[in-house]
Amino acid sequence: PAPAPPAGPRGRPPLAPRPPPPGEAAAMAAPAGGGLSPTLQLVRFFPAFGLPTMDPMRFEACFASSVAAEAAIVLISNLDATRDSLQEQLSASEPDVHAIQGTCESYMPHIMNLFDSLNASPSPVAVDRQLRFAWSSPLSQDTRARNAFEVIMFELGQVYATKAFAHMIAAHRLANDSVSPDFARAATELRLAAGIWDYLSERLLPRWVGNEETRTQRPPEAFEKVCGVMCTMCLAMAQQMGVATAVLRGSPKNLVAKLCMGVATLLDQVEPGLRNEAPNHLARMKMDLVTYATFGRTLFRGLAQRFAAEKAAADSEYGIAVGLFDRALATELRVKGKNDATGLDVKAPLTAPLAAHVRAAAEEVGRLRTEADKNNRLITFQRVPDVDDLPEPPQAVVMMKAEAHTPPTAPTPVPFVTLADRQAAKAPAPAPAPASAPSAPAAEGKTDEELARELQAKFDAGLDS
Repeated sequence: PAPAPPAGPRGRPPLAPRPPPPGEAAAMAAPAGGGLSPTLQLVRFFPAFGLPTMDPMRFEACFASSVAAEAAIVLISNLDATRDSLQEQLSASEPDVHAIQGTCESYMPHIMNLFDSLNASPSPVAVDRQLRFAWSSPLSQDTRARNAFEVIMFELGQVYATKAFAHMIAAHRLANDSVSPDFARAATELRLAAGIWDYLSERLLPRWVGNEETRTQRPPEAFEKVCGVMCTMCLAMAQQMGVATAVLRGSPKNLVAKLCMGVATLLDQVEPGLRNEAPNHLARMKMDLVTYATFGRTLFRGLAQRFAAEKAAADSEYGIAVGLFDRALATELRVKGKNDATGLDVKAPLTAPLAAHVRAAAEEVGRLRTEADKNNRLITFQRVPDVDDLPEPPQAVVMMKAEAHTPPTAPTPVPFVTLADRQAAKAPAPAPAPASAPSAPAAEGKTDEELARELQAKFDAGLDS
């Protein structure tokens, strides 16, 4: 037989915890009136960065007299074709991010082939016009300003960054679909973006040799330290999608709380990373990154307490649940007032549309707190701990990892006409050798000794006569 339950207050057997209503997860995801609950509206929030744009540039004009081999002619033609296609796609009023991803993948091996070919050349390659790559930056305050460099590494890095931005936009669209948001696919897109940012940060951009002034002048996405922060931020966004999926599936509350703390710990690294590793770039960047990180780390710490409180209530620890709900509502899950040190700041343009969701989510938590307090007063009569005596926040769990990026394999380097080749072609023809007096042809088949003896015989014959 099952053991008897422990006696409750005043010797009465404790009442069983109230089971959650049928379809609690579904009700949270789709409350009356359709759409997502206020909590899930906040969980899925992350900024949608735009795409860069690029100025026209023709490789053919730069290498017109430097391509003689068929392979070099084909490479230059492919470079111009794919670059023109990418420029057209980025300039569209409604860019197709999946087409952009594909064009970036097609363009990358051609740029790498050009880079390898120029490096493998035995002497500098002759160019008719200087290479100049000009791009805008979606991370800069002035998104119309152009960043121009005469470095192929800059072009290659910008193409990688463009593909990462395209993955992030695709994820934003999936997560914010008004009919059927797909958090799992959004997380995949964000993990792919994180892998590209990590590749830029750790492998590609460190190869760009330049002085400190040049490093400072680069756009944010062309600086390896900023790319490292972008990788962390994309993982935080992907983890948010994991939280949303866990909520929809009705996962255990303690797991959801740990996932929320995972988001907060990732976002804790964003602002310090920018301020400490890229202060010059941060001064020229949009504040959306910092605003999002500050808002998100506060939000998800509050949500971690909210789900930990729900777990305590499910375990009939109503006193602790009430304390955790109170702490969440007092510090994180509320709109930050003008003179408040805590709360969620919804005055910034990025977060202002979330004000109604923050208030509605606080009301949702308030109802859960009222119910836990009622059960405590009617059933368990537990003391509500002081703030200092409440349990520590749950341990963070980060389940999202960057999808490792494998760069495409570049074809074999192709030959270009070099400066040495041009100089050799322009050099005057060698002067002809001076004419010499004709000599009698040597007798065929005779050695030098035989010829010497014949000559001596002629001398002797002449003396005798």
